[in-house]
Amino acid sequence: MQHIFRLYILFTACFCLAGTAFSQKNEIGIHGGVSYYHGELNPITPFEDPFAGLGIFYRRNFNHHFSVRANVLGTRLWNFDHNGRNDYQVQRNQQFRTWLVEGAVLGEVNFYGYEPGSTKKGANRFTPYLFAGIGAFWFNPQNLYQGQWIDVHNLNTEGQGSIEGRKPYKRVQPVIPFGIGIKATPFKGVILTIDWGMRLTFTDYLDDISTRYADPALLAATGDKPAVEVADQSLGSSVSNTDRQRGFALTKDWYGYLGLHLSIRIKDKNPDCWRGIKSRSTFRQNKR
Repeated sequence: MQHIFRLYILFTACFCLAGTAFSQKNEIGIHGGVSYYHGELNPITPFEDPFAGLGIFYRRNFNHHFSVRANVLGTRLWNFDHNGRNDYQVQRNQQFRTWLVEGAVLGEVNFYGYEPGSTKKGANRFTPYLFAGIGAFWFNPQNLYQGQWIDVHNLNTEGQGSIEGRKPYKRVQPVIPFGIGIKATPFKGVILTIDWGMRLTFTDYLDDISTRYADPALLAATGDKPAVEVADQSLGSSVSNTDRQRGFALTKDWYGYLGLHLSIRIKDKNPDCWRGIKSRSTFRQNKR
């Protein structure tokens, strides 16, 4: 019986230690910032036509140098050819917008031995860090038609599904986020992070523009009247653009996000474990 009691105490102590360690290494938080797009309509300029982004995240700190973050981001991307810095873009006269929801798992490497949420004497309350990971995102591109934003995925504006080699694109795509940031502990149990990262996608259709103009007759044959007008909105030309360059199929679209993250360290939820062990030990001694 005595051995069973000792095993019980040992098992309970291990459970409490595990729970305490777990709770001290975890964070939950929210973030907000701005996103922007790089693609056919904006090949170079960072933070052009930015839009607000919001999200939530969970971070697991394995040690002072390495952590893993599960991150959710919701935002919108958009851009306009009239922002273009060349005549080709201005004449093409395209625009787009898309709501976007991203989920990703990110590995974070701290430059210094950071102790998240700790304000004790000697604790490192600041560190730069790098992050990279993998995830997926959903998007739904829209374009202007008669002054209204309409969904264009099903319009197949470049003849997807009708022209050989042009397949309809999927609205759920993989993504590789990576970037750099700074972590700081302003108050006990509170972590403030700012980071900037790019998202490498594997699609060229964030903006619904990728390759060459399709024949308007082919688009009209599908029965979707908006497809013809949305596909070719070019200015000042009465010549057919069929098979002329509309996008750059050899490049993929990107997007970026600059975010401010606020998280709290999950407190120890297991003090009752230790009180329970102590009371049982006292009871055992009193019985003797």
